[in-house]
Amino acid sequence: MKLQLQVSKENFYSKYYQTINGILKLTNKELAILVLLSNSKQLGTTDKELFSSNSRKLIAETLSISKFNLNNYIKSMKDRGIIIKQEKSLAINPAVYKDISNTNLIDLIFTFNIIHEATTK
Repeated sequence: MKLQLQVSKENFYSKYYQTINGILKLTNKELAILVLLSNSKQLGTTDKELFSSNSRKLIAETLSISKFNLNNYIKSMKDRGIIIKQEKSLAINPAVYKDISNTNLIDLIFTFNIIHEATTK
C-alpha cells in the first residue's frame, strides 16, 4: 500500500514532523521549535546561526515562551538525540532533518520483524 500526502515547501516540516512524531515523541512546543529551526535551516541559515542567542530570542518571541523555557526544550531534544552537538555547534540530527531543496519526494519506510508465536495443540 502506498499513501501520499501532498504538501507545500512552506508547510513540509510541519507535516513531516507530525507524521514521524510517533517515533520522535515531541511535545507540541518541541514540534513547533523543530519546525521553526528546520524552516530556517532550509532557507540557508547555518547551524551556528540557527542556535545563536539572536535566533533563540526570535524563536522564543515567535512562540511566546521565555528563553529559559526554550533552552529547556532544546536540552530535552538534545537528550533524546533530535538535536546533536556537531563541530562546536548544535545541529538538527541529520537522521531527523531532511533537506528538500533538491527533491520533491520523501519516502518513509517502515520495517518490522514478524514474530511467530508458538502454537499449542
